[in-house]
Amino acid sequence: MTETHQKSIILISNTLLKGGAEKQCVLLANFLSQHFRVNLLIFNNQIDPQLFSQLNRAKIEIKILEGNLVQKLLAIRNFVRYSRPSVAISFLLTSNIIGGVFGKLLGIQNRFMGIRTNEIHGWKWYAQLVIHRFFATKTVFNNYSGANSFWQRGFYKQKSVVIQNGIKAPDLRKDYSNDSIGLKILTVARFVKEKDLLTAIEAVSITRNRWPQHKITYFIVGYGEQENLIKLKIKELGLGEVVNIVVNPDDLQSYFLDADLYLSTSINEGMPNTILEAMSYGLPIIATDVGDVSELVTTGSNGFVVMKRNIDGIVESISYFLREPSHLEKMGSRSRKIVESSFTVEKMGLAYKDIIESN
Repeated sequence: MTETHQKSIILISNTLLKGGAEKQCVLLANFLSQHFRVNLLIFNNQIDPQLFSQLNRAKIEIKILEGNLVQKLLAIRNFVRYSRPSVAISFLLTSNIIGGVFGKLLGIQNRFMGIRTNEIHGWKWYAQLVIHRFFATKTVFNNYSGANSFWQRGFYKQKSVVIQNGIKAPDLRKDYSNDSIGLKILTVARFVKEKDLLTAIEAVSITRNRWPQHKITYFIVGYGEQENLIKLKIKELGLGEVVNIVVNPDDLQSYFLDADLYLSTSINEGMPNTILEAMSYGLPIIATDVGDVSELVTTGSNGFVVMKRNIDGIVESISYFLREPSHLEKMGSRSRKIVESSFTVEKMGLAYKDIIESN
C-alpha cells in the first residue's frame, strides 16, 4: 500500500443514495484514502446502508449534515476548520456550490467541481457556469460529449479535465450456460423523465407482439417520481406479466446476474454508471446515443447504439438477440473486457490523484 501523504482532501456528496455520482464518490474516496487524508461530507442525511458499508471508514472521516440550512453551513465551516483540506472535490450542483463557493470563502485552495451529464438547461446551466468561471479551480467532466458541448458554450477548456468513470468488476459474471428459454431484459435507473422509461416499455411491448413465440421479461429496477406513471403505462399496454417494477432493492447483483441483456433509453447522460455496471457483469448493451455511450458500446461488437426515442431501433436491436441468442454471451464477454481494460477504479483514481498533486 502506498504511504499516506499528509495532504487533506474533502469529497462532497449531496446524498449517499444509489445514484451514479454517489457510487463514484464512494469508489473514489476509498481509492484516494490510500494516498491522502480523506474526509467525506454528505449534505443531506439520505443514506443507503449498503453503499455506506462500502466506505473504508477506518481511513475516511465522514460527516453527515443534519438540521436546517444555517445549521448545515455552520457544520460545514466547523468540519473544514477541523479537517483543514487543501482540495475539495464535488460531483453535482449542490455539492459544487458547497465545494466551489463556500469552499473558496473558507480558504480551500483547490476546488474541483464535477459535471456528470452532457446537457444542462435553464438556471442550473448559469449556476454551473458561474461556479466554473469564478469559484472552481478546475471542472472535472466525466464525459467527453459534455465537455465539448460546454466548452462551446462558455466553459474554459484550460480550467477543465475529463476523467471518465471507473468501476470495480465483480468476481461473478453472467453465466449463459444456465439460462432457461426466453429473454430477460434489465434496466437500472431512477424513475425520472431523463431516463425515458416509457419508450423502453413501448419497445418491449412491440417486441413481445412481434415475437409471441418467445418469452420476454423486463425488469425495471430503481426509484423516482415517475413510478406511478410507469406502472400506469404497463397497465395500459397489458404488460403486467411481462414488465416488473422493483423499487430500490437492497442488492442489485442478483438482477444483473439473472439478466440476459441490458437496456438504457436515456435522453441525456454523461458516462452512464449503470451501463458500466452491466458491462462488468458480462451483459450486452442496447443504449441510446447520448453522452459517452459510444465510448462504451460499439454496434455489433458488444451491443447496439440507437438514436434516443427511437422505438423502432430498440425493437430491432432486441429482435436481433431473439434471432441470434448465441450472440448474447459473445457480446457480453466483450463488454466485460472493455471494462477491465479501460474503465477501472485505479485508472479513474490515478487521474484524480494526478490533478490533486499537480495543483
